[in-house]
Amino acid sequence: MYECQTQSKYMRKLEKLYGAYYDTEKLYDELYSKNFKKFYAGKPTKKYKRIKNQLKKASQVNYSDFERLMYK
Repeated sequence: MYECQTQSKYMRKLEKLYGAYYDTEKLYDELYSKNFKKFYAGKPTKKYKRIKNQLKKASQVNYSDFERLMYK
């Protein structure tokens, strides 16, 4: 059984909306790790694109909405 299967629908929705906010430190660590390749043959790698998209989503999170949901 996968971890997401045991979560409620509401928690899965929150994870989808605000999950990147929690993972920003981990994403930055991965992005700036020693042997991480950002480009191969002049094109950005799939992993680099994925990380940049997740960081972009995390930066778009409205902190006041997030705080209101947490203290509901």
